[in-house]
Amino acid sequence: MTAQTAARSRRMPVLALAILIAVGSGGTPGAAQTSAGPFESIAAAARHAFAVHDFDTASTEYERLLDLGRNARDPLWEGRGWLGLGSVAAERLRYDDAHAWLLRARQLLEPAGTPIDIGHLYVSLGIVISVTGTRSEARDHFVRAIAAFEQADDAHGRLHARYQALRVTNDSPDIDDLSSELAADARALGNGPLEAAVLHLLGDRLFNRGDFDRAIGALDAAAAALADDVDPVRLGTIYNSLGRLYRAHGQLETALEYQQAALALHETAYSAYAHIQCLNAVAAT
Repeated sequence: MTAQTAARSRRMPVLALAILIAVGSGGTPGAAQTSAGPFESIAAAARHAFAVHDFDTASTEYERLLDLGRNARDPLWEGRGWLGLGSVAAERLRYDDAHAWLLRARQLLEPAGTPIDIGHLYVSLGIVISVTGTRSEARDHFVRAIAAFEQADDAHGRLHARYQALRVTNDSPDIDDLSSELAADARALGNGPLEAAVLHLLGDRLFNRGDFDRAIGALDAAAAALADDVDPVRLGTIYNSLGRLYRAHGQLETALEYQQAALALHETAYSAYAHIQCLNAVAAT
């Protein structure tokens, strides 16, 4: 990773939401493609490993999917293998590999994939470009993803792409209404993690503007949105933001309580980056 890329990755939210990959569930292949049976079991194992952050297993399964698709001369499943490998690389902050593999996926999936495949492809590319490129480039990818998910009538995918587009939109007072609308839409779909991510983003933006009272309200609501789906990294990053806010307010005891709680969550979690961030926050308080 170059020094420029590393600097950008430090500015990227620790958890923009794990990339919502649906390799193998993008729809029914056309008649020209091979039977999905052998591919589906591999894709399901890869998706499960990705969901529980077992990226070694996910990578192995996506490689199997890619090889099987290539040997069968099936561009859909080979493309889904590249998409999975690129998404795993992005989660591991290997952005050069992720970009190259996602571009290979695009070559195969744009002609062969379903709208859901295209939606996930452009979300993944947008997340990588938001670190290695410009916000406007990343936003263009997220807009393409929104359109693909709309075509597929995939409400959760569309919400996730809207969140990613919001994340790379420059801050302004108008963002508050957009954030509140998106959080309400996520709540209506029962998507607590996405609601929490939107409210966390809003809370951090309010903090950066110096609007501490509203920032506390947004961050408290973000933590509450995870009540039924507690992910230690997601909750820990919210606690870190609350600790930073109380520290800026001079309430050091409360700040330390939140940051120690975040550290306890991250010590057993899957994100080394989040763990290091907690250690630094505790040391600074």
